[in-house]
Amino acid sequence: MKEEMLDIYDEAGQRIGVKTYAEVHRDGNWHRVVGLFIINSRHEILMQRRSRKKSISPGLLTVSVGGHLRTGEDEYACMKREMHEEMGIELDVGPARLLYACRDSKTSQDKTDNVFLAGYTLHGDIDLSALHYDKDEVEEFLYIPCTELKRMFDEGVALGVNRQVMTALFEYMKDSQ
Repeated sequence: MKEEMLDIYDEAGQRIGVKTYAEVHRDGNWHRVVGLFIINSRHEILMQRRSRKKSISPGLLTVSVGGHLRTGEDEYACMKREMHEEMGIELDVGPARLLYACRDSKTSQDKTDNVFLAGYTLHGDIDLSALHYDKDEVEEFLYIPCTELKRMFDEGVALGVNRQVMTALFEYMKDSQ
């Protein structure tokens, strides 16, 4: 399988080249990542628990789907691809709304992840029993009521999502009630 190629950026967000996924994380290059929060009709947020085998945020709750934008890929194409890869479903992401745009950096034993994050919300009811996913990537998907997720956040429960992103989500949920 051919390794993913990612566009790389300087700290100001200007594209400066292309590297493999491994090179980007080895060298700590800035690159783009997109995340999507799926919210059902009961105002629950579909969260993904990352596999404990992942080097970044193992076993932690994170966005419904998310991933690295490949070279030349736009955010909507990335969300659609990641939804297929991580959930095994096809869903129209056209109605997704931009929730946040920020920068984040994480370091693990073998990776430096410097990212420009863009996050979206999408409203829809997804049957969890219809999802097909790779247990090496995702441990589980679960719906969590916004109030419960906010309680976890306020109590300092470790999440695979940064504070700025979670704050934007809670503000959005408060405004959309």
